[in-house]
Amino acid sequence: MLKSSVAFLTATVLATGPLLAGQSLAAPLASHRATYAMNLVSALPQSGIVGVTGVFWVEQIPGCGGITLRQAVQLTMSAEGGAAVGTRFAATVWESEDGTSMTFSTVNEVAGDVVEAFTGTAELGGPGMGGVVEYTEPAAMTMALPSGVLFPLALTRTVLAAADAGTHFLDLTGFDGGGQDTLTAVSVFIGAAFGPGEETPPNGVSFLGDQRSWQTRYAHYDLASQAPEPIFEVGYRLFENGVITDLILDYGDFQVSGILESLEDIPLPAC
Repeated sequence: MLKSSVAFLTATVLATGPLLAGQSLAAPLASHRATYAMNLVSALPQSGIVGVTGVFWVEQIPGCGGITLRQAVQLTMSAEGGAAVGTRFAATVWESEDGTSMTFSTVNEVAGDVVEAFTGTAELGGPGMGGVVEYTEPAAMTMALPSGVLFPLALTRTVLAAADAGTHFLDLTGFDGGGQDTLTAVSVFIGAAFGPGEETPPNGVSFLGDQRSWQTRYAHYDLASQAPEPIFEVGYRLFENGVITDLILDYGDFQVSGILESLEDIPLPAC
């Protein structure tokens, strides 16, 4: 139970991370590196989990016709009776500025063993059109993408545009880069806006003090089965420049938080 829970948790961090790669309607995208402390918030007895600790790193770098997102998470999950499993998840995603092309590479390790790895490219016929994913790892294969699917940057731009317009609910389809389970139906809730400087984290004032933000929540559903219950839910405060704070990963039986520890600038690349 514990080992499978760890694999699921770390594999789905990618669905959170790329959503950081958003751009507001007015604010420039912040090229930055953020570090988050991960901890267990709550767990039901049937989860078998009594503790989660770890660190989540994100690098987001715009420029040269697209956005590069690098992330890694290391977690230790503890079960009743003292058993603990260490995990490592790492991913690199590049998405074109027009949201029609993406390359991705992900690897998920549990207790030192690679449990899954995906490398490939995804192309759409154009904005709003379907496309195809071409994998090179774990094997050469393809997967069709439906019309209307959004890659991470395009999805976040859609959320930010809706937030700016005062919309509170969206139903979208997203592909985050990974296996078939990262092609999901996404129900988005957008809360009321925070004004610039309103409840800005002290360790993020230089990046966030002049930014609007919204508390957002994303429920991811299995697109193939159309099951009524979400696979998982993610919540965070999304700033205009693509930085997030107050991360919550909700898997029904347990919740894990990510609290911003540090935020620093990354120089833009020379194209």
